[in-house]
Parts: sequence; structure tokens; C-alpha cells
Amino acid sequence: MKKHMIILLVLMVIFTGCAAKIDENIDRAPYEEKAETDAKLFLTGEAEKLYPEFTDTLARQIPLETLVNQSLQFSIMNQYVQTLEVSSQLIDQYIVVDVLSEMTSSKINTRISYTTDGKIAGIYFSNSPLTPALLPGEEEIKVGEHELAGRLMLPDHDGAPIVILIAGSGSHGMDEIIGAAGNAPLRDLALGLQDRGIATIRYDKRFYSDPQLAAQKPQLTIGDEVLDDVDWIIEHIESYQGVDSSKLFVLGHSLGGMLVPDIAARHSQVKGIISLAGSPRKLEDIMEEQMIAQIEAATEMTAEEKESQLAVLEKNMASIREQDWASSPFGAPYSYWESLHQVYAPVVVERITQPMLILQGSADQQIFADRDYRAWKELLKDRDNITYKLYEGLNHLFMKKIYDDPVEDYNIPGHVEPEVLDDIAEWIHSH
Repeated sequence: MKKHMIILLVLMVIFTGCAAKIDENIDRAPYEEKAETDAKLFLTGEAEKLYPEFTDTLARQIPLETLVNQSLQFSIMNQYVQTLEVSSQLIDQYIVVDVLSEMTSSKINTRISYTTDGKIAGIYFSNSPLTPALLPGEEEIKVGEHELAGRLMLPDHDGAPIVILIAGSGSHGMDEIIGAAGNAPLRDLALGLQDRGIATIRYDKRFYSDPQLAAQKPQLTIGDEVLDDVDWIIEHIESYQGVDSSKLFVLGHSLGGMLVPDIAARHSQVKGIISLAGSPRKLEDIMEEQMIAQIEAATEMTAEEKESQLAVLEKNMASIREQDWASSPFGAPYSYWESLHQVYAPVVVERITQPMLILQGSADQQIFADRDYRAWKELLKDRDNITYKLYEGLNHLFMKKIYDDPVEDYNIPGHVEPEVLDDIAEWIHSH
């Protein structure tokens, strides 16, 4: 069995130097052919074959262990299917090739930059970009210092409560597209809440909009990835027309649902918070459970390969537990994990006064009802302003579970269940 896993961080590099631009007439076909091969090597877990082709600068920026870790995560969690499209462009002294690949549960764009002698000078990955058309009642907005693309979705009357929607981990656009079927839980939430008289804001995550921004933050934090842009929206909430900014709520899905307590603790004007498939446990502990289960269930792997994968997993976990600031566990610098430790629910819960709505699907195979949902209840057992709801048979996307394998499940077209939308809207209107 394989599970869908959003990779936390893409590998990337900022190109520097003042070398002369290359001849615009250079034949790019050989580089495109090479890029297609190189992308497949990475996505199928054979990244070590690429490392000898790295420039010295790139090799210093991306250690072999980090490269192999990311490659193995891609290959274990999301099987390569085929190459869909290859294109190239010239940027300064580099031939930059984009390879769009179909995986079992998503499409991945691999961008590889080559020197004229075929060395790899840069490499990064992102979900294939989608620019959704404007829906009725939507307005285009720009979010944060990087002017991220976003949408303000309004109901058909003024003075509506407004909810900021926060996606889960990984590189997500404003709709949080997951699976080959194009399931879009955040778009479903925006449309469903609009029908129920509630406005929403959703936006492209920073590293979806521009993956190279992460390379500018060697000590990357969850603030860089998520929280700074949410803070910006909250600080500018009164600038949005047609809404009642005094009725501001924040809703997070998955990783976003883990972060809403910190947001509430820091912003007293937030009236209430909603966690969909969030957890008060540490992200690395959840990932460890997921990856052990995925490795053990991988029927195509030999016993030796499984042992090797488990050893890599344990090394990453040890780096986090030992607070190794020189390490990059699971491809993210230790600073990222430390920043998560500073904002996760048990650390900030004493500073939260706002009401909270916690929703969980019983068939979720990424965040678990018997561990994570139960952990919320234990953590918040002394609070009288917490509302819980467990939905029988719903998966991580709050859609009906069809298959035991999440990859297959997410590849079936679905929508967030109306009952979930009803409960969220009723809770917001009552607060």
C-alpha cells in the first residue's frame, strides 16, 4: 500500500554569479532529454546517481543525505507514472528545464538548471501550478509582502463573518488541490460557506507561489512558510469590503489545523478557531508513525530495502530529538522543526481564550481519531468553550472514504460533505 504524503520542503537553490549569458541559439534538446531522465531518477528514489553531476556550489547547498532523503520520500509515498511535458528556457548562463511528471496522486513539476557543460546548478520541485478561474462572488486579492495570489469569497449580502482558510503542509495553491481527481477541499469550504452566508479568504502558499523564496531563508521557520502571511491578513482584515471584520475566524486543515491555536494566542481579535484534521501532537511524531506504516506495507520493497528506509527515518528523527542545528531532517532545516515546537498546541494553549471547533473524520489515515482527536480532548479537557465533532466514514479531506489506500481514495472525485459545512457555518453564526 502507498499513501499520499505532501513533501514538507522542496529542494532549491538561488542562482548567483555574473557569468556571461549563453548563446540564445544553443540547442536545448539534449538538455531537455537529460532533464527528463534526471527528473525520473529523483522521483523514483535514485537521486544518488545525480549527485556527481551537481556543481560544487549546489553540492555545498544540498548535502547528499538531504537529496537522498527527499528522493526516497517521493518514491515511497507517490509512485512515478509518466512524463507529461518537457519545456525549457534560458536564464542568464543556465539552461532551465521544466519536467512535468504524473505521479499516482499528483503532478510534480521538476525544474533543473544546467550549465552549458551539463552540470546541475539548481533543482527544485512543486505541484503543477493551477490558476483557478474566478467564481461568482469572488474577488482577486494579494496577500503579504510577496503579494501572493488570493481570493476573497463573498456571500450575497454585506456584513458577513469572515474566515481565513489555511492549507495543510506542502506546496499548495489556494484551493489545496489533492489527488489526481483534482479534489479541492479549501475551494469546497469557500463555496459551501458562501452559500451559508459566510465570507472567506484563501491564498496560494508562499512556496507554491515562488519555491525559490525558501532558499533565501537558511534558518527557515513555520513563520516563513505559513504564519507570517496569516498575520498579514489579520493585520489588514479591516481593508476588505463587504465583511464584518469584528467577526473574524481562522480555519486550518491538517498542518493548518495544528497552527490555529498559536494564531489565536497571538491575535485577540480572532473570534474563534476551527481545526479540521489537525493535531496537538508534534508533526515529526505523526510523520514517523505514517512512514513506518508505509514502509512496512510497501510490498514492492525487499526486507533489506525496508531496513534501510527505517534506518534513514530513525536518523532523521534522531536529528530532531538531539536538536542538531546543522541537520536537515526530512529535507527541512532543524530551525523549521524548532519553530514548530514553539507554536504547537500544548505550548500555547494556556494563552487561548477563544472558542474552538475541532472536527475529525473517523476514516482519516493521516491524522487519527484514536490518537490525535483523543489528544485534543485530553489537552482541552478543562475548557468549556470547545466543540468536538467526529464524522463517521470521512477521510482526511472530509470526503467519503471509498478505498483503504488514501492514494486511491484521493484520486476519486469528491467534495467536502454538506454536514461538515453545515456544522462549521452553524458554529460560526452562533459565536
